[in-house]
Parts: sequence; structure tokens; C-alpha cells
Amino acid sequence: MSDSGKNPTQIGDYFIPDLCRGQGLLGLSAIAALSAVLIALLHSGIGDFDFLWLGKIGLFVCWIALISALFLCRARPYLTNLSPPQVALINYLLVLLAAALCAVAAEYWNSYSASGIWQADPISILNTVLITAIPAGVILRLYYLQQRLYQQQSASLEARLAALQATIRPHFLFNSMNSLATLIRIDADKAERIVENLCDLFRYALKDSKSVTLKEEVDACERYLGIEKLRLDERLE
Repeated sequence: MSDSGKNPTQIGDYFIPDLCRGQGLLGLSAIAALSAVLIALLHSGIGDFDFLWLGKIGLFVCWIALISALFLCRARPYLTNLSPPQVALINYLLVLLAAALCAVAAEYWNSYSASGIWQADPISILNTVLITAIPAGVILRLYYLQQRLYQQQSASLEARLAALQATIRPHFLFNSMNSLATLIRIDADKAERIVENLCDLFRYALKDSKSVTLKEEVDACERYLGIEKLRLDERLE
């Protein structure tokens, strides 16, 4: 879903993960395996579970998943500038194309193995495409929602960082730290009070609350003035 260094694996609004490596490929393989088990259970039930049929359908589903991943990976560089609906539609059609190709290949192979004649059943191919269409649509939707959640979390984190930077001005913090480094050597008591006030200010700035009381705001101002007074000493007068 993202290129290296990003999590989840997305580029901008492109919400499809990178299915040719890492977590994307592992997740796709897990989905394919679970889908094969589900199809096998629906086919024979728990009582008459057919492991041989599971192996065959599992191989078929894995081929669809891997060829779909190949198509999506190859198309990825050409789709990154498109809108999410366009990306979803094109990738959805590519998955259905992969399912159709695998179904055609399986039909020809089965017919040739059974009768020595190359032929395919269009209804069986259509069934495969329709069965693939449902989980493919659900998975694409989940990918999109995952990317939206990641964007919202990133925006929230950036907003909190901006609020923190606005509350604790960088030059004030750096000046306080420089003064603290000097006072440690010549006046340990003042240095200790600056550290205490700085801790209280940071605790106030990082408080996870949308509103504060007037007393908390006044206390924060007093802490700020206390640091400035200790730092500037008589110059503040």
C-alpha cells in the first residue's frame, strides 16, 4: 500500500497497497488462502470436507490473486495521479480480467485433460468472474477506508504539532534552555525553578483537552512570566 518509508503503503491519494512486496503481498496471500477455505466449506460442508478439492481451489484462487497483484503492480505507476474513483474502477477491472484469464486457462486445461479437446464453458468463466467481483469490491473498499484513516491520523498529528509549536514558541524554549545551562553552574536554585516551570508549561501544552479553565490559563501565564523573570532577572524590571 505504500512505498518504502511510508505506512500504510500509499502515495498521496493512491490507496492501493504495493502488492508485489512486503505486507501487501503477505496480506493478499492470506486473503486468498482464507477465500479458498471458505469456498471449500461452502462446496462440501464440514462433515464431508474435501481436502483434495481444497488444494485445487486453493491453487486456482492463488493464481487469480497473484496475477491480479501483477496487473495492479504494473499499472501502479500510471495511475498515481488519478482520482480515487478512477483508481478503484481501473484496478477493479484489472482484477476481473485476471479472474477471467485464469478461468479460461483452467477450463481449457480441464477439458483437454478429460477429453483431449481444447474447449471452455462460458457460463463457468462468467461464474468465476462474478464470484471474484464480490470480494474484490470489498477489499478495494477496505483499502480505501484504510488510506482515509491514515490521512486523518496524519492530519490530526500535524495539527497537534502545530498547536504545540504555537503554544511553546521555539525561540522562547531555546532561550530558556540556554539560560538554564548557564544558571546550573552559577545558581542551581534558579535553574531548578526554571526546570519546574518548564515542565508545568509542557504539561499544560500537551494536555489532551479541548477546553481549559481560567485558573489553568492564569497558572500557565504565571509559569511563563516566572521563567522570563528568572531568565532576564533585573532586565525584566
